[in-house]
Amino acid sequence: MEKILIPFSFCLFYFFSLVNLSAIDLLNISNKTRDSLFASLSRQGKYQEGLEYAALGREQARLKFGDTDTLYVAYTSYLSKFYQEMGRYEEAEPFRVEAVNKGAQAFGKYHFRHVIYMNNLAHLYLTTQRFEESESLYHEALKLGAISFGKTHELYGILTGSLGKLYFYMERYEQAETYNLEALKIFESSSSKIHIYQTIALNNIALLYEKMKRYNLAEQHALKSLDIMENRIGKNHIEYATTLTNLAGLYEQMGNYEKAHQMYLVALNIRLKILGKHHPNYANSLNNLVSLNKNMEQDRRAWDFAHQAINAMSQHELKPEINKAWVDQLKQITYPSNLQITNMERTLGKMFELLAKGDDKNQQKQVLLADLAMHLLKKSRDSYFNDQDKLRLLAKSHDWMLRSLEILDLKKDIDQAFDYVEFHKSALLLQETLTSKAYQFGILPDSLINKERNMSKNHSELQAKLLKNWSEKENDSLRTLLNKLNLQIAAFKKQVENEYPKYAQLQYQTHQNSIQEIQQKLDKKEALIEYVMGDSTLYIIFIDQQQALIKKKHISQSISVKINNYRKQLSNFTILDDLSKNYNELSLLGQWFYNHLIAPVKEQIEGKKHLIIVPDGELYHLPFETFIVTTAKKPRKNLKIQTNYITSSMNIK
Repeated sequence: MEKILIPFSFCLFYFFSLVNLSAIDLLNISNKTRDSLFASLSRQGKYQEGLEYAALGREQARLKFGDTDTLYVAYTSYLSKFYQEMGRYEEAEPFRVEAVNKGAQAFGKYHFRHVIYMNNLAHLYLTTQRFEESESLYHEALKLGAISFGKTHELYGILTGSLGKLYFYMERYEQAETYNLEALKIFESSSSKIHIYQTIALNNIALLYEKMKRYNLAEQHALKSLDIMENRIGKNHIEYATTLTNLAGLYEQMGNYEKAHQMYLVALNIRLKILGKHHPNYANSLNNLVSLNKNMEQDRRAWDFAHQAINAMSQHELKPEINKAWVDQLKQITYPSNLQITNMERTLGKMFELLAKGDDKNQQKQVLLADLAMHLLKKSRDSYFNDQDKLRLLAKSHDWMLRSLEILDLKKDIDQAFDYVEFHKSALLLQETLTSKAYQFGILPDSLINKERNMSKNHSELQAKLLKNWSEKENDSLRTLLNKLNLQIAAFKKQVENEYPKYAQLQYQTHQNSIQEIQQKLDKKEALIEYVMGDSTLYIIFIDQQQALIKKKHISQSISVKINNYRKQLSNFTILDDLSKNYNELSLLGQWFYNHLIAPVKEQIEGKKHLIIVPDGELYHLPFETFIVTTAKKPRKNLKIQTNYITSSMNIK
């Protein structure tokens, strides 16, 4: 099930029916009326209307007052708000960035609206899983908020709750609990009648306790949140649907499937009515029902909800049939945001599991789903500039690659298996290669090349500095610099995409070597050995001029310990002081690694003079050239050690 922490909104909660919107003078209404107007449009799910009014007000303000005026910035923020609420995150981002940059100029950096705009941008980055950028912005907003409106104000409670939400998703649960409890304390002691803040805090704490397996506390907080929602806010509210969804998730976790199913269906219908069937949160509701029905062994219902979810996220009405044409169509679709891709990948994972009960035809469908998932993850990965975000998506891609290798016929489908391995492994390395290639082709002017390199270098340096133990004041200064740099990089990327599309295209193009291409580059005495590591499975790929094969081998989960011990022994310069003990341990480990990593292809490497080794994961820490083929008997002191090591020269790729 998908856990959804409710975001804190900075829009003031004035609820009234809107009449004759066309008569409203967008340039001369008060701040309170404008906030009320857009809050009401948001509450009623009238996102398109909100978008149109925000765009109109923004343009009128630009023409009359210029694009650095406070009114222009306010409408820019609301424009981004409605794009974000519609799930159109890529379109929302430039307006969120503009609101932060120009808000600092128009209002001043300590003004509460500038703090709001920073929090909103941080929330957008959290929603699109750009956690590092989000954390830095949240911390700076919290620092400014403490100065701007104090640590007992509701707005400060919103900031602390937002940071607690981020740490929940980053699985830093102790920090999440600290910030969420602080937010709840602020809201409970407030004299305001805006009860929704309290319900959001209660709901988020309930989810946190559920994750920590403290189910009784989770249920208490969730029921209290739902009670306040029902009695003081009403059921016809999008936050009520989220609260209900999360309580249903708790009951599902506790094994009360029927109760969970009823709540999920109610939440689904509320979201459909308010958000429409193409919103990411509606797809979340469908995905929840897929998972639950799978757990209830109601496979037919699970499949029905899964296909509804696919159609909702793709915004296409596709036939419920998994074949190559279906996959190709979903690959070609332009998705409104990375969140749709995230939801799609989740749905594909559930469909993959549902197919596990079937025959060979189902396995073919599983391969198609894995291929689609990896393609979509790459599409999402290419939109990020942060390496940590890319690595997170690569981890998901790695999981799908392992799923594929597990079901493919490794003798019959070796070309396809190798393609999946290369598709995953080449991603980050290829990024650097293509960047250099684009520079060499002169597509990007020297001034922009230098600017991009400097920003990348500064970004890495600031990230590294934040990992050190600085004072709170120094950390705040570093985060401020990092936030400014992140905004500059985002603006730079948009500029390059608009002004130099050839560079952008080259930056994200992909070329993978096929088995045949690799064979053509090898001579008779050369071979390539490539590894893919799973939790308990190792895949060994062997390629030379004449043949290609993949071998599957079980590995012990203690391999990490063995790797660390082997490296320690190799760096132990006192080994001769205790020859019998240390030599024995070193030789046994060296031979263990040879037996597990090299011996499975011993026949194939016979006569080779040059091996190209492509490790995976922790195997990168191993010096393969030190592996021992056979060991001598236990040596005596002053006796020359004779050991047969691997003699082929190696290139470690």
